[in-house]
Amino acid sequence: MLLTLKGRADEQYRLVPLFSGPLAVEWSKSLPRDEELEAIYNWDVQNFLAMRAYYHDRVASAHIASHRQPVVVELGAGMSTHFHRIGSKVSRWFDLDLPVVTDLRRQLDSLRQNNIN
Repeated sequence: MLLTLKGRADEQYRLVPLFSGPLAVEWSKSLPRDEELEAIYNWDVQNFLAMRAYYHDRVASAHIASHRQPVVVELGAGMSTHFHRIGSKVSRWFDLDLPVVTDLRRQLDSLRQNNIN
């Protein structure tokens, strides 16, 4: 979950990123650094994670475009920011995950709201 978030966040620092993901950067900066994660992370991993997010966005965008009132259910959403990148035309979007993960997302969203206000 944190590895994929880091991959999407780091994509934003490329000269020509595959997608825009400022929320991934914001969330990534809000979380403590994980040394075990850093030990396995490199640019090959980052490239894979960015391409994975890019293609997931394309598949979901095609679904959204082909339905009048699309509904998206993202199982095992983790720290996904897909909705913030492509979900503006969705009737309903559900991010489902374990309670510990959804609690973390709520905490990060709460921090974000406090920073905006």
